[in-house]
Amino acid sequence: MKRINCLLLILLLVGSKLIAQNQISIKAIGVGFQPFNKKNLALYKSKLSDNGTFNLEPGVILGYETYPRDNRIAWAVSQGIFADCAGKPAGYTQLALKGYIVNARRRQQIFGVAIGPAIFYRKTWTDLPEYVDEKYKQTGNIEYKPFILSIQIQYNLRITSNSDLTFSLHHIEPKTFTLAIGYSFYNRRPANPCDCPKFGH
Repeated sequence: MKRINCLLLILLLVGSKLIAQNQISIKAIGVGFQPFNKKNLALYKSKLSDNGTFNLEPGVILGYETYPRDNRIAWAVSQGIFADCAGKPAGYTQLALKGYIVNARRRQQIFGVAIGPAIFYRKTWTDLPEYVDEKYKQTGNIEYKPFILSIQIQYNLRITSNSDLTFSLHHIEPKTFTLAIGYSFYNRRPANPCDCPKFGH
């Protein structure tokens, strides 16, 4: 975990220095959606449904995006911190390429999709009675599992010239998705694909 946090800090510092157009965000999450097989359903402490498909998993996701050229493409870093369905501390880190559908007239990103590798980690469940092994790697009292493709889908609602209200879906664990509502702030709006001068007649 220390290596992951150091990598995230380096990316934030280097990105803020080298790329003038950037964005930071904070999002609140609350409910996890697990549509797949659940080996340890008996250990879920925050079930909102009897079959464990919906669970209370409150937390936050911090985000940082850099725009190397214009507002259609960004490099995105997400860092989530939350309580998992067993009530233990957990988190995930995602590095992704993010593409946007934009409103060129308003210089606004309306809809975005991010895809990239991620790693999920949690305080170990092995000390819980009746735990069934889920093939996590372990270091100390932390279990972790990388997954190659993690997806994020986001809709932006413009608030001011430099901020958006966001609604998003995040793939935070190998088998869990969550909805988030958040706030994004730009140091300045990234440029349109062509911010060309307009000449009068």
